[in-house]
Amino acid sequence: MNYVVRHSNQGVSHFELRKYWETFKNNVEKRQNLPRGLGIDPFWDSELDEEVNEIRSKHLFRLLKVIYSHIDGSGELFRTSSSLNGTHNLDFFNKWVFNGIISKFPYRSQKNELVYQLIQTEDDGFNEWLNQVWEWEHKKIRVSKRNLQSINISHVSNWEENYDLCNNVYEKRINFLSEIVFTIHDFVSNESFYEGKSIYGTNMNSIREFLGQWVVRCYPLKDVVFHSERYSPKEKSIYEHWTPISFFRDLVMFTQTRKNKPSLMDNCVGDTNPIILTMNDWKNIIHYNYRVVLISKTEDDLLNSERWKSIRPIDSYEMKNIQIREKDVWSKLYS
Repeated sequence: MNYVVRHSNQGVSHFELRKYWETFKNNVEKRQNLPRGLGIDPFWDSELDEEVNEIRSKHLFRLLKVIYSHIDGSGELFRTSSSLNGTHNLDFFNKWVFNGIISKFPYRSQKNELVYQLIQTEDDGFNEWLNQVWEWEHKKIRVSKRNLQSINISHVSNWEENYDLCNNVYEKRINFLSEIVFTIHDFVSNESFYEGKSIYGTNMNSIREFLGQWVVRCYPLKDVVFHSERYSPKEKSIYEHWTPISFFRDLVMFTQTRKNKPSLMDNCVGDTNPIILTMNDWKNIIHYNYRVVLISKTEDDLLNSERWKSIRPIDSYEMKNIQIREKDVWSKLYS
């Protein structure tokens, strides 16, 4: 059968995408928040180990090149200082790259050792940066994101005073995260199978776990934090993602289009024409869904009473009367 590629903007809105994902969670994964098989390497004790790890290493190298391209072009977005009079540097960001990207990229060896080696290329700038990143293999010092070189967009008051400047910084950071997700999705869709097996495990569970936990949840530049009307800094509060992290993790398998076959999303839609998510689609998906809100313990209990952890209706906040304190900025940013 011949399939016609259909881009997402030709028939699937981001609202519909959330609904199809909810169907996938209910019908395929039975609402599991952490599917079985996460981190299990299907190729250990196999003659294919070396060849498979070479493919994974190429994927990791490609991901690091993407990360470096943003540092090289907009380095001020990632530089921080741990003291008011300190020098701004990439320590906080580089530590995340090594501990969250390199160290957690599937897979480590059976002895829990890194299977990936320091890469050297003809790009001296990339090599120098990667050497700085790799130093964190042995560094044990703590670094914090106390002072950003760029404007601090975690303070909603800054948005109210200078929306355009804050939005410009936010757009660059969303573009950065979106390209990381797009890159992972691309090689999972096109280069993730070896002799019939996924090199990232059953249902791609290991790469999904990596994307959800270490890329999205631990992304070091999630600066826009909103608050519910009931939130109080003096009471116990919950740091909540407006869209569950499992949404981002599941999209890798849910939307991947291998060998021009319909994705699981297409099956939910009932269409045999594969829906291909473009880079701009991913930017819109991340921009619209990647919101962080501090809510009260009572509000969190309301969400949990409906078992809204691994999946959550897009209007769940409205259904539980959870109002955002900075509603003007919230509406302007996400409308």
